[in-house]
Amino acid sequence: MNSSSNGNKSKEDKTLYDLLNVKPTCDQKEITEAFAQLEKKENRNSKLYKDGHVAYTTLSNPVKRNLYDLFNVVNGGHETAQDCYSCSKTLFENDIVKEYLRAEKNTRKNEVHHTVYASLEELFTGAKLSLNVNMEVACTKCALLNFVRTCPCVTSNNPVITAQCRLCHGSRVCKENCSVCKNTKIVQKNTRLSVIIEKGMKCGDTIRVTTGETIKGPGSTPLIVVVNIKEKKHPYFVRMGEDLHMQKEVNITEALCGCNFTVKQLDKRTLAVSSAGMVLSNGCEKCIKNEGMPQRHSQLSSERGNLIIHFSVKFPDKINKNILAELKEILPPLPAFEMPINPETEEYKLTDFDPAYKRDYCVRGQVFDDEKPDVKLKAKPSPCTHQ
Repeated sequence: MNSSSNGNKSKEDKTLYDLLNVKPTCDQKEITEAFAQLEKKENRNSKLYKDGHVAYTTLSNPVKRNLYDLFNVVNGGHETAQDCYSCSKTLFENDIVKEYLRAEKNTRKNEVHHTVYASLEELFTGAKLSLNVNMEVACTKCALLNFVRTCPCVTSNNPVITAQCRLCHGSRVCKENCSVCKNTKIVQKNTRLSVIIEKGMKCGDTIRVTTGETIKGPGSTPLIVVVNIKEKKHPYFVRMGEDLHMQKEVNITEALCGCNFTVKQLDKRTLAVSSAGMVLSNGCEKCIKNEGMPQRHSQLSSERGNLIIHFSVKFPDKINKNILAELKEILPPLPAFEMPINPETEEYKLTDFDPAYKRDYCVRGQVFDDEKPDVKLKAKPSPCTHQ
């Protein structure tokens, strides 16, 4: 890939090397130093920092960097490497990618996947959970058994008895059966594990826990439990990235004159919120900075997301006619309206509408769809009654 870090490129044409201001021929040390400088200059919530973090994640990994240089794949994983590996001769001859795929293949054979549902409170503050994981492990009793042993019929030195032996069927060797695994060498075991949920974890993050159990017995690679994090639904908070969203309904007085209310935060703090000096329109959004979800691996509260509140204004169903004149004096003036005077003008007065009301049509003959004239619909029965 031919790219330069100081060329006059548009935002869409920038490469990952341009985002870190390094050359494509740079080494690992230069990439790390460039990202460290970016961390000092840019805020973690800025787009430049987020783009630079993606570039650093891709270029700091030799396999991901090879995938990006050859196929322009950003932050490629095992599946991407496997797909490109099967169809590219250049990648097939790459020792780094081949070693990566071999190690990943051996590791994935010893993985046991388990899903845990964490609440927003646990993802906000962090938590320690105990899990019961059912996995297939090597049978411990089989290691104590001598599976192949000499059949007792051999001691008789009688070839007829040996040929008719029901234990070895003439082979002079019999196998000892394991009563636990039925000679499969694998048993089901329920293991209790402790998993630490870190602050700021998201739905889809994984935690890898290495156990002392194996599949093939002592000396083989230990089993790895891959815990997939899923997020429980919260009664009033919705997480979107690092931000928290919530709905708040106010009446028209609170919308115009300001209101005070409290919000129960996920760490059990109470936030006293005021909208004094603001006019809240229906559907408007206001935010409380740094009260969203924390960023993983960060201890600073200033690096949290925002708490975004979506307001809906509830209007009164009826207004006293005696105060309409006062309201008109206080509120902005009504727009001027002039009734058109012509024979085609018809005057109507609005009435209440019931959403549950269904209109019945008196239909005769065939019915056609307006958008699809060739499609015939079934005619509805007529509700009319003939007298």
